[in-house]
Amino acid sequence: MDAILEQHSWRDVNSNLFRQLLIIVTIYIFLYSWLYFFLGAPASGATLVFGYAFLTPLTFFLEKMKYHDTSRYLFTLSCIFYIYAAPLGIRFEINAFYYYIPEVMIPLLLFRFEQKLQIAIGSTLPLLGWAYSIWGPYPPISEGWLAHSFPVEAFKILNPLGSFLMTGLFIGFFTKYLQMIKDLQIADMRQAEFKLVQSSKLASLGVMAAGVAHEINNPLAIIVATADVLKSQIISSEIELKEVPESLDIITSISARIAKITGGLLSFSQSTNNDPKVLSSIQEIIDSTLELCKARFSEANVQLEIHCDPNIKIMCRPYQICQILTNLLNNSFEAIELLPEKWVRINCSTHEQTVYIEVTDSGNGIRKEILEKIMLPFFTTKPFGKGTGLGLSISLGIASEHYGKLYYVPTSPHTQFILELPLNQML
Repeated sequence: MDAILEQHSWRDVNSNLFRQLLIIVTIYIFLYSWLYFFLGAPASGATLVFGYAFLTPLTFFLEKMKYHDTSRYLFTLSCIFYIYAAPLGIRFEINAFYYYIPEVMIPLLLFRFEQKLQIAIGSTLPLLGWAYSIWGPYPPISEGWLAHSFPVEAFKILNPLGSFLMTGLFIGFFTKYLQMIKDLQIADMRQAEFKLVQSSKLASLGVMAAGVAHEINNPLAIIVATADVLKSQIISSEIELKEVPESLDIITSISARIAKITGGLLSFSQSTNNDPKVLSSIQEIIDSTLELCKARFSEANVQLEIHCDPNIKIMCRPYQICQILTNLLNNSFEAIELLPEKWVRINCSTHEQTVYIEVTDSGNGIRKEILEKIMLPFFTTKPFGKGTGLGLSISLGIASEHYGKLYYVPTSPHTQFILELPLNQML
C-alpha cells in the first residue's frame, strides 16, 4: 500500500474511490429501474434509465477531464434526481425520501476536509432536494405512464431498508477513505524522514569534503610522481628493471588506499532502508568511517584511539552504522577542536548478547539544561549554518531500526555516547 500511495497523490486515491462509488450507485439504480418497470411503474423506471444512461457517462467524462469538483457536484445532483424520480407516476408516498440520509454523507467522501465550501454546498443540495420533494410540485404524468398495480406497501418498507443499506455502504467507504488518508500521511512522513536523512548525510559530507579531497589528492600526487619517474627513465633508457616492480607496487598500494576512501564514501551515501541486513565486522565499519574523517582530525591535531576486537560481527546495514559513527565523530570534532587537549576514543566491547560501541572525546560533557533536547530533531548548539540539528535524532532512529540504543552517558568525566547493538538480531 505504501509504495502505491507514495507514487499517487491524494487526488488519485480520491478519484479511484469516487469511481468505485459511482459504479456501485449506477448498478443499484440500474437494478431499481428494471424493478420499477417489472412492477408496473414505467414513469419511474424510464426516468431512472435516463439518469444512469446519460448522467453517469457525463460524470465519468468530467472526472476523466479533471473537472473534479464539477463531476462531484453532478454526481450529488444525479443522486437527488434518482430519489426525486422514484415516486414519479406512483401517486403514493413510498418513503423514497429516506435516501436523502446517505446522500448527505456523500460530500464527505468526495471532497478533502479542507474543502469546506464544497462540502457545505454538497451537503446543502440533498437538503434542498428533500425540501422540494415534500413541498414542491411533481410534473404531470400521462395516464399511460401511471402505476396502477404497484406494491406501495412493500416499497414503504423496501426503500428505508435500501437507504440503510446505502448508509452502511457509505460508512464503509468513509472508513476506507480515512484509512487511505492515514496511509498517505504515513507515506508523506516517511518521505519527509527520508529527505531529512539525506539532508543530514549531505551536511556530513560537506563537513568531510575538504579532508576527503586532501586524502585523495596526496596519494594521487604520489602516483603521478612515480609514473613521471618511470616515464622519464623509459624515455632516457636509464630504467632499471628491478625498480619497475617497486614503482608499480607503490602505485597499486596507493590506488588501493584511494579505492578504500571512495568505497567509504559510496557506503556512506547509500540511502535505502529496504536493503537486507548483512553480517558485518564492527572493525571494518569503523575503518570505513575513519577513512572519511581521519584527515580532518589529523590536520587539527586531534588524536584518534581505536580499541576494537576485529572478531566482533553483527547483522546490520553497514552504511547506517557508519552514518551514526560519522555523526558522533563530527560532533566530537566540532566540540573539541579549540580545546588544548584534543582526543577521541572509540572502544568496542561485548557483554552477553550486546555490542557496546563507546565514542568518547576530551570534552567536559553536555550541559544538564540541554540534555533532554539533544536527541530532538533540529535541536543544535552550533552556530547558524554549521549544523542541521538532525544528526543525533536520525542516529537514534537508525539504532532503533537495528533493535539497539543510542544514549549519552552523564556519569562519564568526558563527553561519551554509547551505541548498543544486539549480536543476534532479526534480519
